[in-house]
Amino acid sequence: KTTIAERLDIATLVEHKIIMLDLKELEKIILDVASKELKHIERLGLILGALIGLIQGIFMMYMSF
Repeated sequence: KTTIAERLDIATLVEHKIIMLDLKELEKIILDVASKELKHIERLGLILGALIGLIQGIFMMYMSF
């Protein structure tokens, strides 16, 4: 008994679709996905940097007393 996924052979379908894509179109898709992920990483870096800076500032003020 075969599953729907096995009957459709999704991996082969995806492979053929990617092969048929123009190189510029494939590059655009990859850059679009990467830019979205990089924005999340940048925001996380901003938040962590601000938090660490704030903690460090409070620590330095505390140590000066």
